[in-house]
Amino acid sequence: MSHKTSSAFSRREAIVAAGAGAALLATGAAEGKSSVPQDKVTIYHIEGRRSQRIIWLCEELAIPYEVKFKRGDTMASLNMLKAVNPKMAMAPTVVFRGKTMVESGGIIEYLMSQFPGGERLAPKTSSPDYADYKMWMHYAEGTAACRINAEAMRELADRDRTIKPATIGGVFRIVGAQDVVDFLEAYIATHPYFGGNTFSAADIMMDFVATYIKTLPFDPATYRNLDLWQAKVQARPACQRALSIGLPDGPEKLRSQRK
Repeated sequence: MSHKTSSAFSRREAIVAAGAGAALLATGAAEGKSSVPQDKVTIYHIEGRRSQRIIWLCEELAIPYEVKFKRGDTMASLNMLKAVNPKMAMAPTVVFRGKTMVESGGIIEYLMSQFPGGERLAPKTSSPDYADYKMWMHYAEGTAACRINAEAMRELADRDRTIKPATIGGVFRIVGAQDVVDFLEAYIATHPYFGGNTFSAADIMMDFVATYIKTLPFDPATYRNLDLWQAKVQARPACQRALSIGLPDGPEKLRSQRK
């Protein structure tokens, strides 16, 4: 099932009309069909969070979806989310076909399996790129976000701290945040995408990691190719549409709210 955005009910109009920040994407409204598709994905979203990935995926695959959040109000968005998922209030929380799901990577792979065209966002299992795709799909949260977040917590505790190699007892070096950046940079310097030769869901997963890296005091010289890759994937029309819905006031406004 695909969706169309009619001139009578644009995405931006949907955001404004919703008031509470819910963007309802019309399906076949111009033909007189219901604007609320039965087989749609409901995304509980917080601006600047991992739920942006699910909006992007839905835009790439023309999946009917509804996004629910309170524009410019993180706590109100969180309360909306808690109302449907009180035991695990995480963004994204997705409700689809009676199931409530968390974990952006799992949600992405599940939705890819349920809608036509999902196979376009993954290399074929027989492709040499498939191993890379699977690794980066899971590395994004399994290692990258975890290690970078550990550095972020220390940075919050000490604003003057610079990122240095992590050690145990000052001797034994362990994988730290800069190692993650170096690993990403080395790969993307020799590959056009994080799934190998073509754009894939792994790029949607890794985009949030690249954004997170820019919030910490890494030397920009250590992620030049990563920066170029992110500019390329964010220029995709589906990503631009997703950003206009999930981050309607832009990243600058979000950063100012967090200060």
